[in-house]
Amino acid sequence: MKFIKKTWICILVLLPFFGYSQNTFPTSGNVGIGTTTPTQRLEIGGVRPITFNTSPGAIKMKGDAGGWAMNYGFLGRNGTDQGGFWGFGSADGLNQWSIGKTHTDNFFVVKSNGNIGVGTSSPSHQLDIAGSSIRLNNPAGSAYLYVSGSGATAYAGSYIFLNAGTTTLGDSFNQTRIDMNRALDGTGNYQLSRMNNASYTGIFYKYDDPSGHSFYTVPIRSSTTTNEVFRVRPDGSVGIGISAPLSKLHVKHNSTSMITIEGDGTGFGNAFTLYKSNNSSNTRAMGMFMFDQGGQNEWFAGRPHAGSDAFVINRKGGLVAHSDDVSSLTNGTNPNGVTRMFTLNNSGNLGIGTSNPT
Repeated sequence: MKFIKKTWICILVLLPFFGYSQNTFPTSGNVGIGTTTPTQRLEIGGVRPITFNTSPGAIKMKGDAGGWAMNYGFLGRNGTDQGGFWGFGSADGLNQWSIGKTHTDNFFVVKSNGNIGVGTSSPSHQLDIAGSSIRLNNPAGSAYLYVSGSGATAYAGSYIFLNAGTTTLGDSFNQTRIDMNRALDGTGNYQLSRMNNASYTGIFYKYDDPSGHSFYTVPIRSSTTTNEVFRVRPDGSVGIGISAPLSKLHVKHNSTSMITIEGDGTGFGNAFTLYKSNNSSNTRAMGMFMFDQGGQNEWFAGRPHAGSDAFVINRKGGLVAHSDDVSSLTNGTNPNGVTRMFTLNNSGNLGIGTSNPT
């Protein structure tokens, strides 16, 4: 009787293990944990992770002496190979780490020399990206691309090199550029600066519609003082020392303003200014204006309007602005109060106080 009771107790204790088996050891040699039909040497089923109760925990795979390629991979629901993390080497040497379908068909590579390739399996630089774009996006604040370089060799520093490569579509399709896009609300400015230590002290570029493109020298991090170098307006006007140029090129200085044209050539000439008229032969004025706003007078030296082929020096007083009576200053047939000081015609005749020397 006691023997029968002991037998039933053993059966009741072992029954759950026979009724619900999670770990199996079939005759194929495959081992299953959490599965009764293992198809690999070791197959783990279920949703629970593998936990290492020691530090450090690791899974290591040993390569062959003649070369090896091993991975930590992933399979789809139907067993489709999705690739994974790969290690590739020979004997005891590591050639590369990679992520991809295989160790040769990959989209991210870290070579043994430290070079990283994205979209290329053979990076030739420390970061080599084969693709159409790189995006830095920080919705909560600023995003930076920081390039730092130093050294004792000549030209050591930091560079961004743009190479357009080659194309069979023509030069218009072969471009290098830096595009800067403002905030969608239109309140942002484009800025391109040179950083020196903790502050921007070199050229500072800003685009602000409708004022145009501006270039400054200002330490924007440590100072609120700005020193605008020049500005290019949307209509193409350029202002040097002035933010609202009144002509295609407007130069202004708080002290003495001067334009220097210097040449070091060995030909027939070195430095020139050229005034060229492309409309109506011998009728359009060309020359130089000299306006004194304090004295309200202006002089003109050059070829007069409708003055045939001649050179004149004219003067007019009582002008509030340069644009008040430009037509009279350059018009030889209708002086309108202009004093003709000097006239040299194409015959070589010189007139002082007359417009028609004979």
